[in-house]
Amino acid sequence: MKKVFKRVLLIVVMVTALIANGTNVKININENSKTISLNINNNDGDLKISIIDSKGIVLHSEKYQGPKFSKKFSFKNLPEGSYYFEVEGKTKVKVIPLTVSYKGVKLLESSKEVFFKPVIRRVEDKIFISKLNLGNDVLKIYLFDEKDNLLYRGELKDELNLSKTLNIKYLESGSYSIILKSNGKTFIEKFEK
Repeated sequence: MKKVFKRVLLIVVMVTALIANGTNVKININENSKTISLNINNNDGDLKISIIDSKGIVLHSEKYQGPKFSKKFSFKNLPEGSYYFEVEGKTKVKVIPLTVSYKGVKLLESSKEVFFKPVIRRVEDKIFISKLNLGNDVLKIYLFDEKDNLLYRGELKDELNLSKTLNIKYLESGSYSIILKSNGKTFIEKFEK
């Protein structure tokens, strides 16, 4: 039990360090041309940068590796409405909402969101699941076998560090999937036993 506590404490310290050194996103807007310059100083691994409309349809998505990202995006051909940038790194997702109108593009600074992705780690016959919960997030956990039979379902909430340990010692040999749902996102981890 002492070892598990030390590991959880280590994870919390590491995540806190990532928060302090996290991905810095700077946005410049040229309202007349409906152009946005997105500049990212990245310390969060490989990035996935997406532009998504209010219905959840991904209009543009690209992956990027490296410490710095800079690109201009034109919104002049998009209809008026609500959109958002989503910058997804290894440990967190930043959501930056904006609106497009006939006047130009406007960032909704007060509606920016950052949420942390769940972390899955396997040590022998145990799977450790954790998520830093700075908001009021709920983490839903599902474990399926290769025939899509649900073997476990759980929900974590109301704590700063959401954590669960799954003992897979008695599972038969085969392929399994862990599906984690939080903040409207789904994360899938597959493993073999």
